[in-house]
Amino acid sequence: MPALTRQVSRWAAVVLATAVGACSPSVTCGPGTAKSGNECVLVPADGGLTDGGSADAGIADGGTSDGGCSPTCGLGFFCSAGACISENPPSSWTCSPAAYADGTTCDCDCGAPDPDCQDTSLPVVGCLGANPTCTPGGQCGSCTPACTGKQCGTDGCGGTCGYCSQALPICQAGTCVACTPKCTNLDCGPDGCGGSCGACPSDQQCSNGTCAYPPNGASCLGICGGIAASGCSCEANCKQMGTCCLDVDRCGCLPNCAGIACGSDGCGGSCGSCDPGQICSSGACVLDPCAGNDCSGHGVCQDPTGTCSCYTGYSGASCDGCASGYSGYPTCAP
Repeated sequence: MPALTRQVSRWAAVVLATAVGACSPSVTCGPGTAKSGNECVLVPADGGLTDGGSADAGIADGGTSDGGCSPTCGLGFFCSAGACISENPPSSWTCSPAAYADGTTCDCDCGAPDPDCQDTSLPVVGCLGANPTCTPGGQCGSCTPACTGKQCGTDGCGGTCGYCSQALPICQAGTCVACTPKCTNLDCGPDGCGGSCGACPSDQQCSNGTCAYPPNGASCLGICGGIAASGCSCEANCKQMGTCCLDVDRCGCLPNCAGIACGSDGCGGSCGSCDPGQICSSGACVLDPCAGNDCSGHGVCQDPTGTCSCYTGYSGASCDGCASGYSGYPTCAP
């Protein structure tokens, strides 16, 4: 069919589709095009037939006046600056809506093809590999692992080329190399190979590889029973309160049971015990909130709150129901 005849037929189809309302309302056509069914087709610039001459702005058959975009933009698309784009991503799109047809990257593996992927100069994101590709259907192309000459490290496709051994634990540029611990003149701290050069006594701290007592402002030296300048405590009950200075053991240990009916005396001993049916809470004997509470036989009561910790499959304050995804209480099967 001659080009001129084809153009006449296409324009007639546009008029007919518009008259009978056959075109989907979701189709929006750009400048130089009009609706025909579910596509945008070329409209001559002079409103008549296209011959490629100056009367119709030099538009040849099959071209457009909008940057050379094909007039056959699909359902929901329109022609703009030579590309078929959509104002909104399709319902199957799973990536950020702002990434769809943003003109900056080819977003692949997003549930639907990104129109940006028609521009092969744009970078592909969402796929593995040093040189990722995206198929016309919007799926990531296959990735070939790059492990030639490599013992370890990434293969470029989300995997690994191998793991290093304990004897050669460090991976450098794909090669496993030995690690020499660096502990010369160091008493403590890391050895540079994942190990340690040593640990300090409990009342000392590691500073630049040397074990030392804390500075005067944070030390109990000479202020046993008081508070150091830094705010840490050298009092007898500091361990119970969790406020001790690091070197509190320099002071020895003084039992402290003032106002305490039960529990630790701060020195490894006890200030007393509670009667049956009671528990020790913050140094005081209180009624056991779990007494008589068996959590319906499907959990364990926790002191001192008295709340039930339910077994898998059960829920409720007393574990007297099935958890989400389970049914058939009291058996509660998935």
